[in-house]
Amino acid sequence: MDNLIESLLGLDDKEFNNQRTKDVEIPRLTRLTGKPFMVTVKSLSPERIYELQDRSLDKSGAVSMNKFYKGALNICSECITSPNFDDEKLKKKLNLHERALKIDVLKKVFKVSEINIINSECMSISGFDDNSELVEELKND
Repeated sequence: MDNLIESLLGLDDKEFNNQRTKDVEIPRLTRLTGKPFMVTVKSLSPERIYELQDRSLDKSGAVSMNKFYKGALNICSECITSPNFDDEKLKKKLNLHERALKIDVLKKVFKVSEINIINSECMSISGFDDNSELVEELKND
């Protein structure tokens, strides 16, 4: 057991930094703009993910599809670091007030399926990835 602790102590500090980033391409916007349209997302803490997901639940605690989209938008709003969707020129182009929220911009720029992709990537790098292979491996042991 002490060897395991020693192994952990030997890891680079970055291994314990839960902050991860990932670039996600949005193919539709790549086609429209003529250049790779990459969105950089960062990981969020599990506590923050749960707080934002709580907004997707109805009073009985079940997932409300109407609220699920809003929850996904909230996660995307917090996890997208680049490009800057709070840009005033972009808001003006989208006919939004200069004080419009980032969520309002995201709703206009992205299709629902793209919000779901970005949300899934954010969830994945935040540690909520699909562990189906690991589950199958554990079942077979």
